[in-house]
Amino acid sequence: MSVSCRLCVVNRFFNATFFFFAVSSSLSAWSAERREVHEPSWKTTDARRASCTYAKGSLATATLGTDAARIPIKHVVVLMMENRSFDHYFSGLKKYYPEPWSEQQPNSVDAKADGYNLDSHGNKFFQKRAPHYCTVNTAHDWESVHDQCNLDSAGKCLMDGFVKSSEPNGDRAMFMYTEEDIPFYYFLANTFATSDRYFSPLLGPTWPNRFFFYGATSWGRHRTPDLPIGPVDIARSPDIVVKMRLARRSVKFYHDGIVPFAASTFVDPTRIGRSIKHLEEDARENKLGDLSIVDPTFLLGKSIDKANDEHPPSNMQEGSAFVARVVKALAANEETWKNTVLFITWDEHGGFYDHVPAPKACDPGDGLGAKTVDERGTPVRFDHYGPRVPLLVVSPYAKRHYVSHHVADHSSITRFIEAKFNLTAMTKRDANAFPLLDMFDFTRAPDTSDRQKLLSSANSVTVDQTESKWCKNNDPLDGSSNLAACRAALSSGPACKEVDQEPNNSPAHATPLAAVSCHSLFRDSGKTAKGSLPCAGDQDFFAVDAVDAKTCTVNPSTTILSDDVEICVFPICNNGQVSSVTCERGTKEEELGILDVGCCGTGKGKKIKLNYNCKGLDDSARIYYRVKPTSTANKCIDYSFKYEL
Repeated sequence: MSVSCRLCVVNRFFNATFFFFAVSSSLSAWSAERREVHEPSWKTTDARRASCTYAKGSLATATLGTDAARIPIKHVVVLMMENRSFDHYFSGLKKYYPEPWSEQQPNSVDAKADGYNLDSHGNKFFQKRAPHYCTVNTAHDWESVHDQCNLDSAGKCLMDGFVKSSEPNGDRAMFMYTEEDIPFYYFLANTFATSDRYFSPLLGPTWPNRFFFYGATSWGRHRTPDLPIGPVDIARSPDIVVKMRLARRSVKFYHDGIVPFAASTFVDPTRIGRSIKHLEEDARENKLGDLSIVDPTFLLGKSIDKANDEHPPSNMQEGSAFVARVVKALAANEETWKNTVLFITWDEHGGFYDHVPAPKACDPGDGLGAKTVDERGTPVRFDHYGPRVPLLVVSPYAKRHYVSHHVADHSSITRFIEAKFNLTAMTKRDANAFPLLDMFDFTRAPDTSDRQKLLSSANSVTVDQTESKWCKNNDPLDGSSNLAACRAALSSGPACKEVDQEPNNSPAHATPLAAVSCHSLFRDSGKTAKGSLPCAGDQDFFAVDAVDAKTCTVNPSTTILSDDVEICVFPICNNGQVSSVTCERGTKEEELGILDVGCCGTGKGKKIKLNYNCKGLDDSARIYYRVKPTSTANKCIDYSFKYEL
């Protein structure tokens, strides 16, 4: 072959090679472009889910398409705080998402800072920055939240009853916080993914809203407190914990307080879990479970300056510091972090104003709500979302600087877990829930480039000590400060109105431990506790630290300083395992629920002395005091008692 022919062959080879690479590059670019504009599979089922088409037992791939099977995350962590609405925390988020709001615009957010409500006299109260980091609780029981929503004849929430439902001084329902108050939350919302269409599951209080995360139902419960979830309930409708365990998936519970929510509301001692320090250890050693459920220190077992669940009147900055601690734990080890998603949300709005009308929701379909009525005689229904709450999705797979506008609730997190671990839906609610898939990008490798920035922001979280001291010295839970409001409520009618607490259930339907989460006081030994009961049927609960020991014997002594009240003292050690109770002074009384036996006394000067033994785990014992009026007259009752441990 001549030299010229050989050169021709070489030229043809290089031309063919160039053509091959050019075509390959074009195909790659075309493929990438196709991936970029690829319609997510879950969009094809939007209409059917919105009309509640899918039933219990449906797999996520059937209700969302193949994208539901492509979740590379290994560890799902859920942290649920307490009682804050979206506008209450994120009214200033438009600073970071300034585009006009549109369902198709992730750089826009539906936040409001100039909303208003009227009080019962027609006075207009606008949103305003809260004067302190702790505030008196706002009304958020079943009836009050329905009043706040205020459904019109078409079934639409008017969102105009927040101030009225928390009277007197109902303007506190319009309080909001700014980026200056909660900078870490604003950092997370601006850096990672958030949502402005994430609603609490129902128009009601803490317990049933939290239950919807666990079971996509509340098993018919609509109060806080209510009957705990027992074996019969789980047999009828297993929750996500049971379904994960049946699928041989690991579930771990971590808590900062005495017990996690699931241990005190489900009759299941396996949900007690371990302290938050074990979360830090497990994350550091890359030993997280498939699902981890993290709880803060709830208000029931600590003083308000130490509670970090953000339930009023606790200092909300303490809650932000706790969330930062959890984030630091998860992000400390890059290997753990790159395989983890952290869902941070709040169980319900807590009575604080939000302007977006809560929409209709899919009823769980278990028929349990129709079996009961509320205090007004209205049938209980679970086919309506409650007001919006914040949601933060923090993960190397989370889209950066993104706002989702897809309607979702706590069962959406549950559906995400079901999608990841190929579990069937528990009710119609989670079967039709959107599992927040738009907030992730699973087409790329996990992005850990901002991990150090995240850790730096978490490390910078502080608690304002001046405010902390103010909250400690101006305890909004101190019953003596409610006396004027109590008398005002009685004089202005209706005949009996409860003040500054969730309405208590009939004692026959409430567990005393749970009631503490509604209205509790914590004082050091040797102090005098004071309060006032606005109605003859009311009762107050106090929580008091006893000792810090793995095995404890405690002998509290109590002296009643007022007439017209009965005081009962109930013990609990850590997980409720009280082995014996004797009444040295006072009358022994048995109660329903986790506080089984206590000692009671009636009238001024009566002394109550309790002896009990318990076997704790690694936390403090607690003593609970129940205060009830002995008079049936509709009058305000001042009371006080002294206790020594």
